[in-house]
Amino acid sequence: MLAQSANHSPLNATPQLLRAVASRSRKKEWHLQHPRCPRVERRPLMDRPNATGDRAPRSFSTPCAWVLLSGGIDSATCVAFYLRAGFNVQCLHVDFGQRASRAESVASKRIARHFDVSLTMLHWTTPRRQLPGEIVGRNVFLVSGAAMEIGHGHGILAMGIHAATPYYDCSPDFVSTMQVILDGYSGGRIRMGAPFLNWSKQEVIVYAKSQGVPFHLTYSCEQESDAPCETCRSCRDRSNVK
Repeated sequence: MLAQSANHSPLNATPQLLRAVASRSRKKEWHLQHPRCPRVERRPLMDRPNATGDRAPRSFSTPCAWVLLSGGIDSATCVAFYLRAGFNVQCLHVDFGQRASRAESVASKRIARHFDVSLTMLHWTTPRRQLPGEIVGRNVFLVSGAAMEIGHGHGILAMGIHAATPYYDCSPDFVSTMQVILDGYSGGRIRMGAPFLNWSKQEVIVYAKSQGVPFHLTYSCEQESDAPCETCRSCRDRSNVK
């Protein structure tokens, strides 16, 4: 199984365990070496200053994790997960015309700045207006778009999906199916990462708190207003944050 077992408490996870979980293969074998980031020039949102105070490009000698960042709690926690595991995290945010696209884009930029990670904004347009609730095909679309952006890169393509969401594209079957498709394109260079796949929403929140995830920077409403509606599934999930 690709994701961490629910039997492992989020708070008991060591960096070594996190890295092993993040890199477990579909055949339940442990990677002896982590896939490496592509040695290509990126355009990060924010780079760390070097000793002289100038902005310097990040090192690509560490294993790479591309995290699909929506601006919500789960994806922000996924960023924290892979950073703790020692990965070079690069975030991808997809604006596909969702109702909350503006608020989610703003939240994603703030989260990327908070964690000091790169962020690539991807935009697609569609004449169809999305409704709140399940968007059929959403995650397969996001994974496919991210795979196009990653191209011939090596690493983990990660999502913050968890067991509390009843949609098919948040299930183990979905993750396994997407891995088969990614294998067809990448020959195993890109691995699907879903570290919270067997976790409840409350377990994700407990882990997020332990890692100092900035809840106040996230946005979790499916409506297109600045103020949360308090009625959609995302808002109800967010009510668990206390």
